[in-house]
Amino acid sequence: TPAKAAAPTPEQRNQLIALFNSGNFSELEIQARALAGQYPDSGFAWSILSGSLHMQGKDALPALQKTAELAPGDAAAHNNLGNALKDRGNTEEAAASYRKAIKLKPNFAEAYGNLGNVLVKLDRMDEAVACYRKAIKLNPHVAEAHFNLVGPCSGYSQTDNQQMLQLCAQVKLKALVVDHRVRPEMVAGKEWRKIVRQVVDDYQKYPALYGYFL
Repeated sequence: TPAKAAAPTPEQRNQLIALFNSGNFSELEIQARALAGQYPDSGFAWSILSGSLHMQGKDALPALQKTAELAPGDAAAHNNLGNALKDRGNTEEAAASYRKAIKLKPNFAEAYGNLGNVLVKLDRMDEAVACYRKAIKLNPHVAEAHFNLVGPCSGYSQTDNQQMLQLCAQVKLKALVVDHRVRPEMVAGKEWRKIVRQVVDDYQKYPALYGYFL
């Protein structure tokens, strides 16, 4: 009897990659689940499954945890797990995942930026600034993309945003404030004008402010 393959074949890998590139994430999820069932120790299968779930707005955390477990030397896997943990509000665990990613890949600018963001949430500002500076040194373009501020819909409060603006000024970055106090259903009424004025008042004094996304 032929030995059972321990990992997906190149053809199976290419088929899933093609589905991902085509944007057919629902079918990708089906096939990735089947592949993970067939090859439960394949980090690739679990990674593709987590990507398909994430792209559909589904809970990808268990698949990301499995990916990091099966591919402990994959810096991207730990960075992605950190993102999922951060979104859950598990900031200490997220920080640990980002640190693993950085240990595996010391020039991983994105992971430094992500670590800086969760350190802000943990009120460890000096460490956050150090992470931002390292990210900028490694790759200014990646750093600038990842230090745009996120608003309350992503778990950041107005105070968090203001602290981030102060940090951005220290590392000479401009920041785009994302604030979702203005909601689409308000546009038909008069309330939105008052809220927009309040948002502008909350942030306009910060030199690092680049603009708003409402």
